[in-house]
Amino acid sequence: MKQAGHDEITRFFRQVLSEVNEALRDLDIRDERAWELARRLHELWREALRRASDPDLSSPVSHSKGHPAMEELLQMIDVEVER
Repeated sequence: MKQAGHDEITRFFRQVLSEVNEALRDLDIRDERAWELARRLHELWREALRRASDPDLSSPVSHSKGHPAMEELLQMIDVEVER
């Protein structure tokens, strides 16, 4: 993938992280949870760049039940992708 694609992915992640950062600031989240979230998001960003560079690296996304709000968001995304 061209650099422009990587830049677009990075801009999108920065927007997401900005929103998450504001939410963490406003919520009473334990520090170790915030650090774990940051590490997971960093790995997700790196994986998105790898997959964008080489579509053969795509693998099914594993999914385990989590917070109901996130489960609902995942379902909404699935529905919109199917359209």
